[in-house]
Amino acid sequence: MPPESKRAKLITKALAIFMCKGFQLYSVVDLKAFRYLFHVLEPRYQLPSRTTMSRSVTPKLYQDEKAALLKAI
Repeated sequence: MPPESKRAKLITKALAIFMCKGFQLYSVVDLKAFRYLFHVLEPRYQLPSRTTMSRSVTPKLYQDEKAALLKAI
């Protein structure tokens, strides 16, 4: 599944929300059991690395949420 696909982006965003709201460490994506879970749920999805999560996915989620809140105010 290409990372740019709509489905992959939706899964990545859901993963970021899970990590942020659940206070999960970025290293959770390196756990074999976690990787297995994602493989069973969606075998075509390539989990992002913890570096990708911390340097691009989570900051983008933060900026998007911040912009939405500022727009609502």
